[in-house]
Amino acid sequence: MEVKFANRRLERLVSNYRQLVRDYGTAVAKAVPKKIDDLRSAENIADYILNYPGKSKELTDSFKGQFSVRLDDKVRLVFSPNEQETPRKPDGGLDWHRITKIVITAIVDYHLG
Repeated sequence: MEVKFANRRLERLVSNYRQLVRDYGTAVAKAVPKKIDDLRSAENIADYILNYPGKSKELTDSFKGQFSVRLDDKVRLVFSPNEQETPRKPDGGLDWHRITKIVITAIVDYHLG
């Protein structure tokens, strides 16, 4: 898949191991480049979710239309389709097989707050 980043700050963070360790810990700092490489290696979202380990899922509620992959017990890498027009199935859901471009939007600790 083609992988882009939502902003320059996030792109710099992802490529800065020391900053990732400071912000999220060693486990997450090691997992981030691996997950991004796995995303780039997959043909589409369906291929990634089926063939790469990491507890990936399509999100719901206020995050509807986005996906996440677990980096550790509480931190997730969040991404969304980056297609000209988001591919949909007849029932209106996302067509995972036709999503071949994504944008990484955040690294989120869901247990804060």
